[in-house]
Formats: sequence, C-alpha cells, structure tokens
Amino acid sequence: MLNKNAGKVDWGEAWRMTQRVAPEEWMAIKRELRETFQSTLAI
Repeated sequence: MLNKNAGKVDWGEAWRMTQRVAPEEWMAIKRELRETFQSTLAI
C-alpha cells in the first residue's frame, strides 16, 4: 500500500458489507486474478 498506514480496519464491517455474487461473476473474478498473477510472474 505504498508505505501508507491504512489505519484501523473494521473487519466486522467489511464482512457485513460483503454480498453474494453470481457464479458467473465469481468465475470472472477468478479468471481476472489468474491473468493478473500470470502477467506478474512474467515480469
């Protein structure tokens, strides 16, 4: 996070604000993560 202090994180709020995603959306998120990971490895 570029050496910046994010302050205290309210993980309870983060979990309360989390919503379900459709299976298709979840697959797209995972695909994007894999692609990003692969491009990072290539550096």
